[in-house]
Amino acid sequence: MIVNIFDIDLSKKEILDAITEGVRKAFSDKKADLRDSEKTPIDSLAVPVRVSTALKSMNYHYVEDVLDLTDGEIFKIPNIGRLSLEQLKRALLASVHDKKVNDL
Repeated sequence: MIVNIFDIDLSKKEILDAITEGVRKAFSDKKADLRDSEKTPIDSLAVPVRVSTALKSMNYHYVEDVLDLTDGEIFKIPNIGRLSLEQLKRALLASVHDKKVNDL
């Protein structure tokens, strides 16, 4: 059965939560076996410098480290708010998409 995504009534939060879960699943299989040299640096994400600096200030240097964080944990990071969280989720989704394309 094909579902038209435009017929689904979801809030922006529900959409972002679904994206976050999809990103976590996409990375989870490979994450456990990765060495630091194989991990994706935070700087490779298309997020504002303020977001990457805030993450690195709390010792989150790799995308795979951030995926384990809940929204609440991310909000506790200084200089991270709703907009930053949204930007981060969008960048993570793009990163997962790029990885899948490169793996083909």
